[in-house]
Amino acid sequence: MFKKSLILIIGLSLIFSSLSCQKRKNPVEPTPLKGTLFIKVDFHSDALDGVQNPGLAPFLRRAIRTIAVYIPGGVPNPIPPGFTGYPVLYILADFGQEALFFANTFSLKEIADDLITRGVIKPMVIVVADGNNPIGGCFYANSPIAGNYINYIAKDLRADTLGGINTLFDRIVLKDKAHTAISGVGM
Repeated sequence: MFKKSLILIIGLSLIFSSLSCQKRKNPVEPTPLKGTLFIKVDFHSDALDGVQNPGLAPFLRRAIRTIAVYIPGGVPNPIPPGFTGYPVLYILADFGQEALFFANTFSLKEIADDLITRGVIKPMVIVVADGNNPIGGCFYANSPIAGNYINYIAKDLRADTLGGINTLFDRIVLKDKAHTAISGVGM
């Protein structure tokens, strides 16, 4: 009899404890960041239009470039007091790969949101550019045949991104060397 009573008490305790348990919100769970991926299609590069390189074959002149721009947490509007700006990371896409394909294939927005939310990286603006052309790519080098891709990345892209997309970048991006980085994959 004692054994049956003990089993009954333990069984009822388990039932009541399982019914009283419910999922509760973890106070230390980070709130997911929702970044914004802007796509700028009308970026014009003087370095790739044939003016700086008159020998460039007309079919290789791809002066209109598409870049992908990630802004963490969306665009702060209005700019909060004390906000100094975000650092900028320029990512050069793989050989022959377009910027938008790179950003979408590698889930740039989702990965950046996750890393920032978990505190692995600080919030930053990420600009993805490509070096592709009708013959595949250029390895981001200046070439009399393929175009001046060093100039495109170092001068045109940076100047246009930081000052030309619109005045938004003038307000949210840190422009000094200490807050600017460049990276690439599959070179």
